[in-house]
Amino acid sequence: MMSQYSYSLSMPVPAWRPAVPTAARNLYRVRGYRSPPFMPTSFVAVIKKDLDRYFFWVGDDVKKTSRRSGFVLAVIEHLIYKDGYRALFFYRLQQTPPVKKSRLLGALVRLVNVLLNRIELDPRAQIGAGCIIPHGQCIIVGSSCILGENVTIYQGVTIGAIAGRVKDGRVDPIIGDGVMLGAGAKVLGPVCVGKNSMIGANAVVIDDIPERSIAVGVPAKVVREASVPFTVNLEEHARNV
Repeated sequence: MMSQYSYSLSMPVPAWRPAVPTAARNLYRVRGYRSPPFMPTSFVAVIKKDLDRYFFWVGDDVKKTSRRSGFVLAVIEHLIYKDGYRALFFYRLQQTPPVKKSRLLGALVRLVNVLLNRIELDPRAQIGAGCIIPHGQCIIVGSSCILGENVTIYQGVTIGAIAGRVKDGRVDPIIGDGVMLGAGAKVLGPVCVGKNSMIGANAVVIDDIPERSIAVGVPAKVVREASVPFTVNLEEHARNV
C-alpha cells in the first residue's frame, strides 16, 4: 500500500514543482480502530481521511467519526449517497493486497466502480489521501497520474496523457497537494501542477503551473496568485454553513 504513493524523479526539478505526495509519509492515523484481516490499517486510514474531507464539504462535524460505530455508519452513508466517495472507496479497495493479487477480482471491482459511478480512476494511478470529488460525473484519471493529498476534483475533469507527448519518461500529469481542479478542467500530458493551485472551470492545462497559482483559459494561463489555499476556503465554508 505504501509503495503506491511513493515515486522518485531522477532529473532535477524547479523548486516550485510539487514534492513527493505526502500520503506515503503522513498517512492519517485512525486511533482506536482494529481493522479486519482483509482490510489493512492503511486502507482504513486513507478512506477515513477521504471521509473527513466530505464532512468538511457538507458542514458536518468530523468528530462524528471519532467512534468506531460512527465511522462505519458514515462510510455506509457516503457509499450510498456520494458517487465521488464511492468511486474513491472502490479505487482504494483495488490497492489492497487481496484484490491486487487477483486479476479477476481486481477487474470486477474496477468494472463495478465504472458502472456505478461514471468515474474512471485507473488502479495504476497514485491518488493521495484526503481526495474529494463533490459531484461525481464523467471524471477520468489516467494510468500513471500522480495526485498528492487533499486534491479536490469537480465534475467533468480529465487528467491524462496526450498521444506522442513524453517528457523525462513521463506521459501523465503530476498534481500537487491541495490542488483544486474546476468543473470540466483538463490536465493533459507530462505537466506539473504545483501544490495549492486552482485550475478554473473548463481550463485546459498543457504547461506546468507553479505553486499557489490560479490558472484559467484555453490553454490555461496563470492570472494571479492563490493567496489562500482552496482547502482552507472549503473548510472555512463548511464551518459557516
